[in-house]
Amino acid sequence: MNTNDICLTRVFTTNSPVGGVLDTTPNEIGGLTRNTFWFTIEAEAGENMGALLATYWLIVTATSTTGGNPGFVRIRRQERVGFGGDGWTHVLPNLGWRKSQTIAVNTTQFPPDEGYELHVRIVGLAGSGILCKLASNEFYVFPVP
Repeated sequence: MNTNDICLTRVFTTNSPVGGVLDTTPNEIGGLTRNTFWFTIEAEAGENMGALLATYWLIVTATSTTGGNPGFVRIRRQERVGFGGDGWTHVLPNLGWRKSQTIAVNTTQFPPDEGYELHVRIVGLAGSGILCKLASNEFYVFPVP
């Protein structure tokens, strides 16, 4: 990886907040209940980005794959490469930085009977030239039984 680059490597939904793996059939119960699932973001950054504690925006949005209108509130966080609180760990020796971060998502933000994807973008500050984006696996929200 270029020492001055940040790149998303994987984004996916899981059914567990810690140690979760890709849920290939992430069917959630939505509507009036308060079920939670998790969205995992994995990224890598070059050695120089972590050394500088490079600042970027992490932006998460949602879209319907079936024509619905999600009520998902966009997540926009200012984060820094190399900062452990933002999920970054150093890959030694001098191999760069790796991020793994899990965000809880409440199904009440998604109307039932629709399919959705979560989209994540890493956007560098003005003039940095950094923009990287990926979409999660599709998940379907079932109505309350």
